[in-house]
Amino acid sequence: MSDPQHLPHNWLKSIRLKYGRPIFDRFTLIYAQLAALPRKTRRRLQVTCGTSLAFLALALALSGPPAVRAANIPVNPGSTGVNDTDGGCSLVEAIITANTGAAASLDCSGGTAGASDITATSDGSNPASLNLILNPTLVDNGGPTLTHALVTGSPAIDKAPAADCAVVPTNGADQRGVTRSQDGNVDSVYACDAGAVEFVPTVCGIQSQAELNSHTFGNVTLELINDGTNLDCVRVELVNGDHPSATPPLQTGRYWVINGLQSDQTTPATADYDVNLTLPFATADTDTRACKFPGGLGGSGWDCDDGTNTTFVANTSVTRSGISSFSDWAVGQNAGPTAVKLTSTRSSGQNQGSFGALLAGILLALGSAWVALRHRLRQ
Repeated sequence: MSDPQHLPHNWLKSIRLKYGRPIFDRFTLIYAQLAALPRKTRRRLQVTCGTSLAFLALALALSGPPAVRAANIPVNPGSTGVNDTDGGCSLVEAIITANTGAAASLDCSGGTAGASDITATSDGSNPASLNLILNPTLVDNGGPTLTHALVTGSPAIDKAPAADCAVVPTNGADQRGVTRSQDGNVDSVYACDAGAVEFVPTVCGIQSQAELNSHTFGNVTLELINDGTNLDCVRVELVNGDHPSATPPLQTGRYWVINGLQSDQTTPATADYDVNLTLPFATADTDTRACKFPGGLGGSGWDCDDGTNTTFVANTSVTRSGISSFSDWAVGQNAGPTAVKLTSTRSSGQNQGSFGALLAGILLALGSAWVALRHRLRQ
């Protein structure tokens, strides 16, 4: 239905020959848009205009492209429709104002029809070019669909209280499944971003800063004792839920993915820095441990320290000192220095063969002894 090719071929050919390719292409586009409307809407259009969709599309195509005027008008995201009494300029009011040259609402101001561009704003009062709010190109940022990622410094970062994003329909996650909320603007407060993608903060410029400098992401603090050879950026992501490899003491409902990076924000930094890491824990005491995964067990297991490099603030947080590499971190009670989650038990073919040979030898020896014993008894 939406494809005009089902229309009489000679009729389509005559449109193209008589009016030219630009009009024909415009007709095709308009017809597809009209045909995609709900059935009741299409019928109402046909009855009102007294003609078919095809002739209506042709009339619109012949009327020429619509005149487009743009304006720089701040829009309040909390306002909707046309309402002069809500104190904010809605998107609908701004569009009408921009296309008529007259204010559609007493709340809209500063707009001049015929302006040369449109600027965007995420807070209703501070217009900014779109690329200062988000990446205008749809790209794969993870998850099932392409998305627009927010950029560093975007006014859309941390726009809503964390509690607002913990319930339906957001349910504590962005479109990709990344936890909301993060401390996107690194002000020590977890808050929720506007848009499909929650911004995970990265702090850079560490190499140019004085050592013994601290950075706080929400309620996670990193104190840089020595920035090493090339540690220049730190990225901290909060993840709600247990770590996939968490042992029972570490199944506390959240963990952190921490990356130490070079100045390109991609290459891992050389593991020769010295950092103290403080993580929150509501029941922190002498048995609380901050644990790193993977630990030192051949690339697996958890490194939980034996208490030598661990301090705590009662019922508040635990600090692990002397860290020279980052990874996944979790906090728990009575977690040993090498907590391991056993995921499978399997013997190699070589070991099985050795065990089989040993068993065969034992049975052979027992058989020989039994024969000798029976021989003696007969004597």
